[in-house]
Amino acid sequence: MRFPRRLPGAALALVIAFVISRLVFALLGLRYDARLLDAAWQFMDPSWLREELLRSLLYYHAQPPLFNAGLGAIYKLFSGHEVAVLATLYHLFGLALCLGLYALLRVFRVRTALALVLTVLWTISPAAILYEEWAFYTYPLALMLVLAVLLCYRYLRTGGLAPALGLFVLLAAIALTRSMFHFAWFALCVGLVLAARPASRRRTLMAAALPGLAILGWMLKNLIVFGGFWTSSWLGMSLWHVASWPVPEGERVAMIQQGLLSPAAAVKSFSPLEAYGGAYGRAAETGIRALDQTRKADGSPNFNHASYLAISKDYLRDSFTLVRRRPLAYAKGVLRAFTFYFTPATDYSQLDANRPLLQPWERLYDVAAGQIANLPPSRAEREQKAVSEREKLQRVGLLLVLALPLVFAFGCRQALRWRADPLRHTERFTLGFLLLNVAYVTAVGNLVECGENMRFRFMLEPFFVVLGGLMLGDLFDKRPLIGRRFLRRAGG
Repeated sequence: MRFPRRLPGAALALVIAFVISRLVFALLGLRYDARLLDAAWQFMDPSWLREELLRSLLYYHAQPPLFNAGLGAIYKLFSGHEVAVLATLYHLFGLALCLGLYALLRVFRVRTALALVLTVLWTISPAAILYEEWAFYTYPLALMLVLAVLLCYRYLRTGGLAPALGLFVLLAAIALTRSMFHFAWFALCVGLVLAARPASRRRTLMAAALPGLAILGWMLKNLIVFGGFWTSSWLGMSLWHVASWPVPEGERVAMIQQGLLSPAAAVKSFSPLEAYGGAYGRAAETGIRALDQTRKADGSPNFNHASYLAISKDYLRDSFTLVRRRPLAYAKGVLRAFTFYFTPATDYSQLDANRPLLQPWERLYDVAAGQIANLPPSRAEREQKAVSEREKLQRVGLLLVLALPLVFAFGCRQALRWRADPLRHTERFTLGFLLLNVAYVTAVGNLVECGENMRFRFMLEPFFVVLGGLMLGDLFDKRPLIGRRFLRRAGG
């Protein structure tokens, strides 16, 4: 991958800007928020990770294994210093994401000055700061997606085995970190690369084979142990959020009495096990804490308890029943999911530890995104005031609603119109790879979940910055996006 001669100087400027910005925010009082290490639904109890890591991973059906495996390794290797290690890693991730975003902008020949400005503006944005200071897998996934596009470009351009292996190993790591990235997504990515380099079909398939088998192997393990061919057992509970929200409680109760819905339909999904009463008897004791304990050490529910296998299965069946019988209600649920998707990414309840410290800075970015409502920055303050559906709509960034589809459409236009000489062919398919991931996360995230959609979109924000850079560059240049003279001058 070749970049302009000025890249080292630009990279140094970005490193300096990143370090200065993090020091400034640290002086403002921001600290790494690791509270969810004990309480997050997606994470195992730390005692399981410390004392029986491999056994707990084997019998963990709630989530793909990779992030918990990483946490377990940190607990074992750096006992007593886990938070410091994670904070250091996440700041390194932030620096890598800053440089990766700039590199991606330059891959598509966005001018150096514009690429630097866009990279710095995103790197110091409240969302980038808050997610970097939060112990969850959202920020590492944003970095992995950016690196995946860079490796895709490298492989399509050179055909080398190393970038091919790096690309597919990284895609497998993404799929084994976040259940949204299903094996079908991995297969779509492989298919696009095959279409881009038909002459290297054998090398592509060889490089994708073992990473693909790793994903299928985890799914096969779940089929054998738990009876489901998936990477996470939570699909039913997540889909119920979307399908059930517009259906009145009385109507759902009537459908339960008619035998159309299961007893779980009377309970909000992701409720503690005791909320389901006697409808779901406790599964037989297995001697495995990850399956037997109803709550973790901090008192939060253990959604990996064996009983949730049946509960989530019933929610999935009930969701399909509502979608068939009340398709318009499901459409309303999806529309509601999109309202969260277009809400500024900082408006996520779990970010409340650091968010109040950035309120003036956040408000500046929210105004730029076109958000009307000025919400209280902490979850406690929001809970004191019930937020109506109208106020939720006011949280939507109106400019996001306009700008994100616009830059996506522009990216699609550019990917389809570029001529297929060797260089433009490579960049066209790389852009297609980027757009595929934007479309996939947007569609899947909003079709099967409602409430955390702004967090899903955050993983795509670097891609939207790139698409915006392409569009701005095209507008400023008043000429074709990639011209031969510019390519030669940029070192392409």
